[in-house]
Amino acid sequence: MPSVLEFFKELYIVGPLFTAQLQLFFLGMLNIYKVYSNQISADVSQHGTIANQKSLVGTMRSDKKEVLCLLITFIDKSGPPEAEPRAVAQGFIPSALDPILGDYQQNIVGARDPESNSAFQYVAQVDLKH
Repeated sequence: MPSVLEFFKELYIVGPLFTAQLQLFFLGMLNIYKVYSNQISADVSQHGTIANQKSLVGTMRSDKKEVLCLLITFIDKSGPPEAEPRAVAQGFIPSALDPILGDYQQNIVGARDPESNSAFQYVAQVDLKH
């Protein structure tokens, strides 16, 4: 059975006609991102950086990276008739600030994911290009 993340990747292939629906799904994914971040931070805080070697923590970190990849893909694949990439990027920035950048800022060093900064750098570049 395919994972939720594989399901979302398939939806992105469909294209921009499902922008509104995908945006709602992505808000749910941001909630998952935040829950995983809190759990990873708690594990690293309790056990130190050795917690990053646990398989569950590794899986949660991998899923968080997939959420960031989905954000980039969603913005990249968006377009007419429903939404231009810039509009999608601007629509996602406010809802993604706390779960992603707030997570990076609030987490202890061993629990931070540098990919979150890369994702927002990409979003800012799309916003400036269009």
